[in-house]
Amino acid sequence: MTAAIRRPSPGLLLRHPADRACVARAVLALPILAIPATIGLPGGWWWPPAAFAVWFALADMNFLLHQHVHRAWTRAPAVNRALELALSAVTAMSAANWRIGHLRRHHRGDDSWGGGFAWEMRRATRWGAFSYAARGVPIVLLRPLIFAFVRGFRSGGPDAAWHRGAFVEQAGVLAFAAGLIATAPEFYLPCYFLVLFFTRLTDYENHVACDPAAPLGFANNTLDPLYNRVRQNFGHHTAHHLYPGAHWTRLPELHAGLAASIPPERIGHARWTGFKTPPLAARLLSAALTRGRPRRAGCA
Repeated sequence: MTAAIRRPSPGLLLRHPADRACVARAVLALPILAIPATIGLPGGWWWPPAAFAVWFALADMNFLLHQHVHRAWTRAPAVNRALELALSAVTAMSAANWRIGHLRRHHRGDDSWGGGFAWEMRRATRWGAFSYAARGVPIVLLRPLIFAFVRGFRSGGPDAAWHRGAFVEQAGVLAFAAGLIATAPEFYLPCYFLVLFFTRLTDYENHVACDPAAPLGFANNTLDPLYNRVRQNFGHHTAHHLYPGAHWTRLPELHAGLAASIPPERIGHARWTGFKTPPLAARLLSAALTRGRPRRAGCA
């Protein structure tokens, strides 16, 4: 008689054991962000590599905040709130911003805030990617802020109190970011911009050349194992949209059940861009490992 296989226990606090690294990175994010403003960065020739190292450690924090907003990591609301605020301070894009612009709009098929121009979205190009990501940075910060203000202080309604809180949260996070930028603008201004730029770039990769009206044709998927290891199976993007509350470890299984119905041109083997999605070193290794495999249709 074989013994029953026991799944690893997540413990009393974590909802899933695979999120330990996420929580650890979120806890370390704010101290890392404070380095240039507190102990400072070395001068001279050492400044560029030191600044890049700090930014690189923080570059995926908005992705982690996205993951946490979809499915909180712990069972303790106070701990979840602390993690959200820490990641919000690092990214300038608060959890309230994600809930308004992403959960309540993007995942319901409404991309009227910052949606791509036709020439950007018709097919994947580097100019289209750069334009979509760069011009979207102020939009993704300001539209949810304005929306929260109007719904919270002007329109009224049963959710007015929540939107007032969402406005205060977003304004506070932006004020914190502005304070840091004032202390060391040469580091914090490009740091915040690039974190948000790559957030938008990821969104571009996930939806460029797609047909929102086609059954299961609204998202791009990548089967690149390294990308999915680095990005918590985010390449299975159709499954993520259909099951937004599913834990990221379940996405490959959910994708397998959908794959036969997803248009073939929406499934690829490697991300086409040379930007930081996933992080540059992993991207270069992934490109070497997947050389010769077919690239996603429509990519230049």
